[in-house]
Amino acid sequence: MSIRTPSEVGRLWFGDMWNKRDTDLLRELMAPDATGIFEGGRTMTGPDDFIAFQREFLEAVPDLKVELLKSVSEGDEICVHWRGTGNHCGPGLGCPPSNKDIEFEGVTWLTVKNGQIVAGQDFWNQGGLMQHVGAV
Repeated sequence: MSIRTPSEVGRLWFGDMWNKRDTDLLRELMAPDATGIFEGGRTMTGPDDFIAFQREFLEAVPDLKVELLKSVSEGDEICVHWRGTGNHCGPGLGCPPSNKDIEFEGVTWLTVKNGQIVAGQDFWNQGGLMQHVGAV
């Protein structure tokens, strides 16, 4: 198997991994000691931490769809502009289900080495989303 480029990793991460809920692919794409910094300062290390975050989010928005809008790649880095949509119909996001349709966009900066994510940081309007569903 050839080593995936940062562009391929970004496309798979914001496609099959999220939309097919493919945790096996997640483990392929993320290095065991990868570090992530999320909006609001939440940090995590490795696939297990990310899978826990993903499950928590999908519990709140079980029909979540993620779309890669644009990406720019240079060397070992890729910056992805993405959009998430779904219905907040499950517990989570810091409040009871609102049954509101949600749409939010963000940017994720990933560093990829040897075909795996080793670092990432998200920037998105989490505060606006929380206000929309009634969490704040």
